[in-house]
Amino acid sequence: MTNGRIGTPPATALGLLRDVEVEVTLEIGRKRMKIGDLLRLGTGQTLELDKAAGEPLEIVVNGRLIGRGEAVVLGDRYGLRITEIVTTSSSEPDVAMAAPEATPTEPQ
Repeated sequence: MTNGRIGTPPATALGLLRDVEVEVTLEIGRKRMKIGDLLRLGTGQTLELDKAAGEPLEIVVNGRLIGRGEAVVLGDRYGLRITEIVTTSSSEPDVAMAAPEATPTEPQ
């Protein structure tokens, strides 16, 4: 059978999904901070992220990590050169669900 029912060959089934739109997100880093500190941010201030310059950027599709790459400049726009496609098992958490590691702070 090739009409979208059980038994459809994988290549045919994938063809049915080619026009489905998904949200692609490039994550360059994260920062965990208190709301009060966030409210004190102003124009021109810098927010340091958890990734070092040169580290691979993460490619996230609908909340799931699918690959990594590096930023490139294409004329007056940014782009991404894909360097790795990630294959994950269904038991691994989605990127959107994974909480960034908390940094221990001393009580004030």
